[in-house]
Amino acid sequence: MTTPLMSIIALYNWDNTIFDFFNVPEPLDRELLENNLMMELGELSVIYSEPVFLKWAIGQWSNKQAPIWKKLYDTTMYDYNPIHNKDYTEWYDDTRNITRQQNGTENREFKTTDNASENSTSSSDTTRDLTGSNNETRDLAGSSNTDTQGSHSDTGTDESTNTRSVSAYNMENSYAPAEQTVENKSHTYTTAINDGTEVATTDTGTIDRDISENETTNVKATSEITTTQNGTETGDITTGNNETSSDIFTHRYHGEGNVGVTTTQSMINEEREVVKFNIYDYIIEEFKQRFCIMVY
Repeated sequence: MTTPLMSIIALYNWDNTIFDFFNVPEPLDRELLENNLMMELGELSVIYSEPVFLKWAIGQWSNKQAPIWKKLYDTTMYDYNPIHNKDYTEWYDDTRNITRQQNGTENREFKTTDNASENSTSSSDTTRDLTGSNNETRDLAGSSNTDTQGSHSDTGTDESTNTRSVSAYNMENSYAPAEQTVENKSHTYTTAINDGTEVATTDTGTIDRDISENETTNVKATSEITTTQNGTETGDITTGNNETSSDIFTHRYHGEGNVGVTTTQSMINEEREVVKFNIYDYIIEEFKQRFCIMVY
């Protein structure tokens, strides 16, 4: 029994769900693809005239081809300069590891000696010798009215000596004469009494003073200070230093343009061929090769 041939339009009018399993990758327009497929292949007969089986077959075939269609579509979205045949970027990392180790030992010895000596001597001598004399002569006469008669005479001599001794601050219980005063007095008192009407008194005397002052002061001070200081310090100092570092340098280079092998005009013609590629036409052509009978 021969199965009758049916066109795509006839099957679609019989069952408009024959494209429900058609796997169309995003971002392609599913409705646009189906409408253009009907316009291009609507009058051609398909190898599967049973609508249910054709719908299933279209689903299985499109699932297999969908990744390819998606990649082909992505190639139409590339951003590039069509007249450049060199456009590249290269980079590389330069890694440098550094390890430093430093150890050292230092021996140190310090000696210090301080000597200090101080001698101090001071002396002071003071001698004072004062000698003086004082002579005084007095002659006093007076008179008074009284009823007494008679006369009286008195003659005498007075002598006194005063001595002052001092001691130096550093001579305990030792005193030396510092000052001496010798005073001699002689006087005569005469009283004459006249006839009850007048009294005359005469005081005649001589005072001799001899003053002698001797003072000697000796001060002597001696001090001696001696200081000696000796010191020794010994020590070991050990130092260590470990350092590890890692440096990473990234070098990046970008190059583009025409290397000169292909002319600019040739690259323009090649770009025109690329522009003619249409993903919808490509899918429709593959559908025709898979499901349509190429008999007109």
